Amino acid sequence: MKTAETICNLRTNFIESLRAAAAGDGVRIEAVPRNDASLDYTIILAQESTVGSAAAAVVALDKDGDLAASVVRSGRFSGRGALNASAKELVKKLSVLRR
Repeated sequence: MKTAETICNLRTNFIESLRAAAAGDGVRIEAVPRNDASLDYTIILAQESTVGSAAAAVVALDKDGDLAASVVRSGRFSGRGALNASAKELVKKLSVLRR
């Protein structure tokens, strides 16, 4: 079972990966409260690890709560690796939408 600290660390790692990937595309990632009027996307993530494999799923919802993008990555060696791969792919998809 994952503890709150582990979940928080994975979320932090995901945000760091998302920001690093976005910097290369000229996209700024900023965490804001859900009720902030400047909110562009709500990002929901899930990560699962088993012996020898890890997977992650990420969904981005637009301001209206509609699906903007989704990514699933599996077959990674660690949860952090799965989240990192998901972050990179999500930035690519959101960058296309913003153009």
